[in-house]
Amino acid sequence: MPRKKRYAPMNAVPAFMTFALEKIGENANVTEIVQGTQLSFRLFIHFTNGTTDMTVEIFTPANQTTIMILCPPIISYVGSNLQINPVIPVLESKSQTALFDRAVFNFGNVTNNMNDVTKAENSILQIDFNATMINPATSSSIKNQTFWVSAGAEYNNQNDIWVGQSMYIAKESDKQNVSGTPKFNLTGPSKIPIASSAKFRLDLNLPILTKKVKVDVFPPLNTSGVMSVCNLKVRDTGRNFACLPVDYIEGKLINSRVYNGNSKAHINMGDVVNSGIMSSVYDSNEDWISLQFAMNVFDDASLVGKQFWIGASVTMDTDFIWTGQYLVEIDAKVDISTTTPLTVSANVKTPIVKKTDLLSPNIYTYSDEEIRFIHRKYKNFKLICHSGGKFILNFFEPSFFSLKTGDNVACVSRDEPKYLTRAGETVPSYTRLDLGRVTNTGMMDGKKNQSTNVIKVQIVSTPLKKTAAQKYTVKTNVNYGKQKTLPKAYDVTVTSAPMTLPTNITPDYNVDYAQGSGSVLVGASTDLLVNVTFIPGSFFSNLNIESLAPTDSQGTKYTFCSIRAVHIGRNLPCIKDDDIKRNVKFVSSSDDNKYDQAFVNMTDLCVTREYPDEVDNRLSLLITVRMEDHPANSNNSKDWVTVGLYYNNKTILVFQNSLWTLRGQVADVVPGGTERVDVVEVSPVSSQPIGYVTGYNISIKIPPLSSISVIVNASTTSPSLQICTLKVIAVGSGLGCIVPEKDILEIPDSNMLKKAGINFGPVTNIGTDSVHDSYFFDKTTLLMQLVVKLADGVTATNPLEIQVKLGSQTPKVFPFNLKTTLNTTGITMTTQPLSNVTSFIGAITGNDTVPEIVKGQSKRVLTQFYVPADMVRKMKIETTLDPINQVEMSDYNVVYKGENLPCIDKGTKSVIESK
Repeated sequence: MPRKKRYAPMNAVPAFMTFALEKIGENANVTEIVQGTQLSFRLFIHFTNGTTDMTVEIFTPANQTTIMILCPPIISYVGSNLQINPVIPVLESKSQTALFDRAVFNFGNVTNNMNDVTKAENSILQIDFNATMINPATSSSIKNQTFWVSAGAEYNNQNDIWVGQSMYIAKESDKQNVSGTPKFNLTGPSKIPIASSAKFRLDLNLPILTKKVKVDVFPPLNTSGVMSVCNLKVRDTGRNFACLPVDYIEGKLINSRVYNGNSKAHINMGDVVNSGIMSSVYDSNEDWISLQFAMNVFDDASLVGKQFWIGASVTMDTDFIWTGQYLVEIDAKVDISTTTPLTVSANVKTPIVKKTDLLSPNIYTYSDEEIRFIHRKYKNFKLICHSGGKFILNFFEPSFFSLKTGDNVACVSRDEPKYLTRAGETVPSYTRLDLGRVTNTGMMDGKKNQSTNVIKVQIVSTPLKKTAAQKYTVKTNVNYGKQKTLPKAYDVTVTSAPMTLPTNITPDYNVDYAQGSGSVLVGASTDLLVNVTFIPGSFFSNLNIESLAPTDSQGTKYTFCSIRAVHIGRNLPCIKDDDIKRNVKFVSSSDDNKYDQAFVNMTDLCVTREYPDEVDNRLSLLITVRMEDHPANSNNSKDWVTVGLYYNNKTILVFQNSLWTLRGQVADVVPGGTERVDVVEVSPVSSQPIGYVTGYNISIKIPPLSSISVIVNASTTSPSLQICTLKVIAVGSGLGCIVPEKDILEIPDSNMLKKAGINFGPVTNIGTDSVHDSYFFDKTTLLMQLVVKLADGVTATNPLEIQVKLGSQTPKVFPFNLKTTLNTTGITMTTQPLSNVTSFIGAITGNDTVPEIVKGQSKRVLTQFYVPADMVRKMKIETTLDPINQVEMSDYNVVYKGENLPCIDKGTKSVIESK
């Protein structure tokens, strides 16, 4: 029953469990509530003698929509007689947001030791909570309806239940439009050194009743590759937003599509309610919400002295947006030769499969290495782990959040660890993880929460099968500053007894289309998403994923183009992205370089229990398959692609997905689509010297979830201009079925090639990332390069035309005119002698490479040399026979040139003279 006055028990210790729910605060006597009304409650639990198991649940009205939200409840008082486990409530929301409407305290056993029975308060547990109405009560299902705020308790082995409730009537407020003018302020340092991080603050002053609030922050938008945003958090609020669950609002980082870093951080706060506006003691000074974020400046000396704008935006509902900028200057790198001491601790965990400190061969164990940082210091860090050749050592893949970083040290390098094998070893026993320069930005108050200053690295190790049964030491060194080291070590014991593996380890396995359906245009592609969700604590000696496509005597009908990991859960430290890449194998049944079979083989796979979410136990692979132009692939014909999971040499799970052939349709551009074509001269010069090379990068961007036929042509009518090559140099990860080695046009050797072209057919973007509206390379980009050269001639201008045709569109034409000059003063010619010049005997028949020669016999002498990148030089190759009139030179030609030397013409005629 609800009470309106202070709970006043008659006895210091009751004969039975006693409960009371009281309304407190300024609205204690209110029965009609409107949007923004905050209600305060206090739950009293008076314990009897002995031990009682106790679960407490607090909840606001349940309906099709959220009526009220709960502020996170707190335990405000514990009597001195009570032996109770400190617990944090589990907060839940039927809307799956941070708008909580249910809280559960699971106390377990609570004992009243009866030490002091003179006062009732010694045996009382007190919980305080607030509920705020967020619904405007404008609909008939809410307006003037009755709702209940409830608190309940379940105890005595769930045999007894108590429920207390308070009733309210929802009313539509006559102050629906009450609000002032929001204000925003973005602040931070005026300068940031390169290779360091800094914090910024965004303050929101919101004299509003309730709004849906979203916040975004950006590194400089006008220039890429300057900074990366590392995190975004709600730091604190004024009292009027005390119900905002700050600890439960997670910021989301958006990876850049054009550089290695994050191009945006986003927070969705949901419905933000100002509970002070409807109060009789409203204080506008408490209308603030403060957010903080960290930016990391890349280690690029060319940025020093330049100024850049950092951006932020705030969106409220659909009718308000604020944007702001903050100017910072990039400063020189900070000297880290003097560093403040820091602490390192190692926490050894039990083996993954069985709770024991003994390890059987190929059973993994792991430890946590904690590095604690001093406020506002810059440090250069490397973590080194070694085991004297007795263990295989693995770090979690940093790109999959193997590192747990505190808020103050969020800007940590995510480079992959290096696994090293020392002399005489066959497996890695020495591992290095470079954390780069770490800045403690002082995001949060380190005195209140030391975990904000900590980086935690998890180390996973397994003994080899031939390791002797004894105790071993795994050593780690944290190297920081300049040649400063903090060592740590932990012991593990290897046993010869085999460890019993759990039998209930069958993973959850599913294969489906990543996007869209199985209807595919001939020449286009689709993606299959393979999800394998493992049981924590399981172990697999082997796990294989096998993909099979139908074929027949006329060739391959469907081609597997690529298999790549798109998600490796944090509980899967034994799976590394590089291992998956190395262990992918493609097979062609028709021997036509079109692969109808694809395999991924993994061994010794372990699943930890470190992280609680199901997604942390999941491995996701993306398999890209292309519909070939095969006679059997008629319009609307159907086939099946099989993907099987085979593990521990005995169990196989199989999925089949249908593929439908589409013919007679054009892979065309969607009207108003975001496709983009750019042609950029790589080495622009005002006049083109004879014999000099110029390149043109052709960037074609395909919108997500679309297929567009692509044809690229280049031509010239100049007798002096030579087209050397037209080739694919990079493919965005969204365009999985373009294989440059197979799709480039084979250009024949010729002194004067005037035309070159490639017809790609349908190019499919099977990804979901949008087109970045710039020339910068992203996941949607097909990047080609055209290389041309001016041969001997006197033509003053040399026209060159590049055409790109997308679908049925009129070709996009890019004309260029190259002016001829004999002046090469603007070009730096290399005069240093070539290095690595070698000559050797090449076999003509069999393996005849000996230097001896008999009369009438021919020998093949090869000269080989390397031309470094970006080198420009004049070259003339000359060979002289000595003595003369005894050996005849019958042929002298270029027989091989590297792909990066496209304008060396293998068809050039040599001059052979006689002295």
